[in-house]
Amino acid sequence: VMQNSNGPCSLLAISNILLLRGSISLPGPSDRSSISFSTLSSILANYLIALNQANILDSDKLQSALSVIPITRTGLDLNPRFGSIDGFCSDSDGRLDLFSSVGIDLVHGWVADFQDLETWEVIVGKCGDYDQAVDLMVAAQELTQSESSDDLIEEDLLKINDASLVKKFLESTPTQLSYSGLFQLASGLNPDSLAALFRNSHLSVVYRRPSLPLPVLPQTEGLNSVQGLVERTEELNLNNDQSSLPKLFTLVTDLSFLNEEQIIWESLEDLEGGLSEFYDWKLNRAQVNTAHNRDPIHSESRLGAAQADFDLANQLRREEYRLAAVESEQQQQQQQRPFKQPPPRMNYPAANANITAMAVEAQPPPPPSQNHHQVGTSTPARTKPRTSDSMSNKPLKHKKGCIL
Repeated sequence: VMQNSNGPCSLLAISNILLLRGSISLPGPSDRSSISFSTLSSILANYLIALNQANILDSDKLQSALSVIPITRTGLDLNPRFGSIDGFCSDSDGRLDLFSSVGIDLVHGWVADFQDLETWEVIVGKCGDYDQAVDLMVAAQELTQSESSDDLIEEDLLKINDASLVKKFLESTPTQLSYSGLFQLASGLNPDSLAALFRNSHLSVVYRRPSLPLPVLPQTEGLNSVQGLVERTEELNLNNDQSSLPKLFTLVTDLSFLNEEQIIWESLEDLEGGLSEFYDWKLNRAQVNTAHNRDPIHSESRLGAAQADFDLANQLRREEYRLAAVESEQQQQQQQRPFKQPPPRMNYPAANANITAMAVEAQPPPPPSQNHHQVGTSTPARTKPRTSDSMSNKPLKHKKGCIL
């Protein structure tokens, strides 16, 4: 199921995961072009009721989850914690119960770097979550506006210094994803599993591919020397493209890709999508169909040259990122806490599911509440990540949570 303008990304992420698992199915003809919010939410509600009738879900959790479904139309208010990829502040209205009730892990990559002790102490130790971080920045701004530097006591100066570290962290992670979080997602999620990923003010489906076995080097005369070993290893790497296959993929649900039948997944390899590539349902690389290009001034030769330049630049960036990732993963393996997750097993992404691409019909959401950090339900920009108000140079307003 794909997302049109102002589509409910929370409901879509949950529904798409259940569809990929084969837990639910869509009604009607296979060639239908759209599905309404009410129909999709009814399918999810019926699935929850079936879990309750099978004694898998208790009645309290059922009522809590059912009460959250209508809220997904305008957005869920989530408050991520900066210490781990599965950290979200508990709520009283059951927002998190909707995910746990259907066995879906809710994760994020907005994690502070534990090697930066000063920042970690403030972001995780003193603040802990997004709401507390914004509270600290607001309090510090009020101090600087109401008092002169000579009148500030030591406690106030410390608070202002902490707020500057918070501001630096938020400004360095405008897509709500850090490299520490990215590495924890790649190593912490169970292989061959699906999860709902909070990133860039949006909820999407993230897939951690199965671990691939290392190629076995055959014993030949050419391996008697170090040079022969290197040459043979390079040959195997060229013949086995899966050796460099990314670990994380997000499901492509942008309506602009509705006619791109081969594009199912997009790799998640860096913070801003510069290294991302498209893949089909078998995790083979796929290209955007140039026949859908609406710009008539681009000739075929110019498209080919531009693609060649992009491929070369992407290859260089990928190699640089790979080396950095290997070094960082080795450093984190000694100290990183394991993230335990009940693995929803599947043979391959979408291998056993016959899913028709369709858009969810949705009405534009009402104006955001002034008491919340509005991040909307629309599809996030693919190439230029948005920055929330609290990260800009505008005066800070006291806002709570991240609404999806």
